[in-house]
Amino acid sequence: MKPGLFSISYIQEILNSPRLKPLTQRIHPTLLLTVAKKVFDDFSREFRSAATEWRRPELAELVDKVFYRLQDALQTAPGLTVNGTGTVFPSFSTGRELWAPSVVEDMMWEIVGEKNEGDFIDRTTLENRITMILCRLTDAEDAMIFANPELANLAVLQSITPEREIVVARRDFYEKKNQTRLENLLQIFGNPRREVGAVNALTNEDYLDACNSHTGIIWMAFGQHSSRFYTRQKLASLREKSEQLQFPIFCELDFAPLIDLSSYFYEPLPTLADHIATGYDLIQCNGGQLIGGPDCGILLGTKAAIQRVRSAIFQRYTGAHRVVLTGLLKTLNLYQDADALTSIPILQTLSTPLANLKNRAERLLPQLAASPKITDLSIVEGNAELFPKSQLGTMPSWLIQMRPVSGTPQELAATLENQSPTLKVNFNPEKLFLNMKTISPAYDSLIPEIFENL
Repeated sequence: MKPGLFSISYIQEILNSPRLKPLTQRIHPTLLLTVAKKVFDDFSREFRSAATEWRRPELAELVDKVFYRLQDALQTAPGLTVNGTGTVFPSFSTGRELWAPSVVEDMMWEIVGEKNEGDFIDRTTLENRITMILCRLTDAEDAMIFANPELANLAVLQSITPEREIVVARRDFYEKKNQTRLENLLQIFGNPRREVGAVNALTNEDYLDACNSHTGIIWMAFGQHSSRFYTRQKLASLREKSEQLQFPIFCELDFAPLIDLSSYFYEPLPTLADHIATGYDLIQCNGGQLIGGPDCGILLGTKAAIQRVRSAIFQRYTGAHRVVLTGLLKTLNLYQDADALTSIPILQTLSTPLANLKNRAERLLPQLAASPKITDLSIVEGNAELFPKSQLGTMPSWLIQMRPVSGTPQELAATLENQSPTLKVNFNPEKLFLNMKTISPAYDSLIPEIFENL
């Protein structure tokens, strides 16, 4: 077997070359992965088909090919978006821009597929390592990884006997940003359901009164639409009922950090370990949100509950891709091998000191003031949030406010969205606002350039 053509360090050297660096800083990571993969695939096919001695391509040769393909790709593909809205997970975000650089490298290495035999990790081993780390970090007994959160939810539903009821709060029938609705999900398997509580009010008694010998599961959801997390004491009566009648309690989470981030928010934010300790049988979260890895569905819980789900589905069609598993494993390793707050971008964003945000704003202010298109610039205190209009996940921030010289703030905001790179901002009838909390320091130099090119 031929050794791999491209080592991780070699790929890193290519992407950090002086010619490529200005381009790679301005494009979406997934576009970079796609273009680089095509170039590496071309070389791999060439050398694999060679009947004689083969050589590894010269660095300059690869840099040229990647450079020209990136330029072609940028003609049709969306460019980089700088998020100045103050919303960490806005509707236009995929979360991929929040991956750690080392995670992107490992995923690229997996995509290229040029590994030596000794470096190859089979899928089962990947999943087992991920499960081991997740259980260690959260105190869960077992875990499963799915291609996306919706498949994780479907797997849980599949494990419920068809004639058993699903007890669910009316307030949980909301539409997510990807247009999925819990109501549509529950209809797939046709289980009878019992809706409890009001849209704006819910008590333990609502759940308890609905539970009987026909109950198959209590289905809860917490996050963007609800800030009322359960404590172990509050869930105790439901736990007693679920053990008596032999049904699991399931919780779907939008906010699922692996480490304590409460000090960065106005209200406490429970960790996954906190939720496990509360007493849920099953918890589902997204690996691409506060964990900081690639999008996937993570199911945590007791061994009995996880085994019940595992035995009810055909994992080959629901599991995450090897590339996603590789990225998730690398992300989880960062929690063990380094300070996650400094190595995982989403955590860097949340933990950035307010003084740092203000200093960056002060450095940007005179550069932006040079633009003839804006006036009345100043720095003001403000807030940022995890999700748009969320009831939970609000944090302090610093903003640069400005006024357009001509036209309305809305018109200038629309113009900024049409620039390349794109700059997303908030505005009111009088001013525009650049929220420093969600702008990566790496993009500070791009912002004056965007205004200069108006």
